[in-house]
Amino acid sequence: MVAKVAENKWHELISILMLGFVSQGIEDMDSEDAKIWTPAYEYYYFKAANSGTELRVTVDVPPEHEDMMTQSWMKALEHLKALCEG
Repeated sequence: MVAKVAENKWHELISILMLGFVSQGIEDMDSEDAKIWTPAYEYYYFKAANSGTELRVTVDVPPEHEDMMTQSWMKALEHLKALCEG
């Protein structure tokens, strides 16, 4: 993905704006495939908790990709949790 940080509120929120894809080392922000996905956002919310930090992730993607993104994020968050607790 080609992306940039749209907003960074230290210890509170990081918002990432998706701009396109990288395919075979080439940035693609203009093809029809790229335009279907963009603009899209990922939001990472951080909140202090008794046992550490609570992380909540939301994504703003086209409706036809929501299920795929949700499944991917569940796997990624399980891996992140294992890394953080390991």
